[in-house]
Amino acid sequence: CDVKAPFSGVVSEIFVEKGESAGISAPLVKIIDSRHPDITIDVPENEIADIKIGDTAILEVPALKINDIIAVVKEKNVDAKAISHSYQCTLTPVGNVKNLMPGMVGKIVIEKSENNDEIVIPASAVRTDKDGRYVWTVCENNTVSKTYVIIDGFSGKGVVVNSGLESGDRVITEGMSKISTGMTVEVVEQ
Repeated sequence: CDVKAPFSGVVSEIFVEKGESAGISAPLVKIIDSRHPDITIDVPENEIADIKIGDTAILEVPALKINDIIAVVKEKNVDAKAISHSYQCTLTPVGNVKNLMPGMVGKIVIEKSENNDEIVIPASAVRTDKDGRYVWTVCENNTVSKTYVIIDGFSGKGVVVNSGLESGDRVITEGMSKISTGMTVEVVEQ
């Protein structure tokens, strides 16, 4: 008889040989839909509460030399694994990712849901000197000042500043190598 797959894909494993008898519910082959792969990750229990269905993630796959695959959280299990106390989440890449195959290893960074109390700035705006991390800020009279900050982690839009900046502070995000403390600048809002 002819057996038809429910979708187009690639046969990755064959469970029976030609001429062999198979039971009614026995699998014959394993078919992978390589056009729409899902990404499965295990999330530690202390981080699972921050992940929501629909959150965006950035995937880096060293084998493909790609570090900016965008994926969306599709499923979030509510049952923890007994030994690791982690929760499995499933993500779906946005668009077609050429050559992404099952079993590949990658690094995932999930963007936190927006928190209006957090101050997030581009990571490229943060500089480091012997005294720590700093950003260039613009004072009310449009003069430049070096402001030391403490970074609390990453967000999808940059880094989260734990201390050193307040809401409304103006941070220079481009041309930092050409400025110094006390310099007067022309502000261009972005």
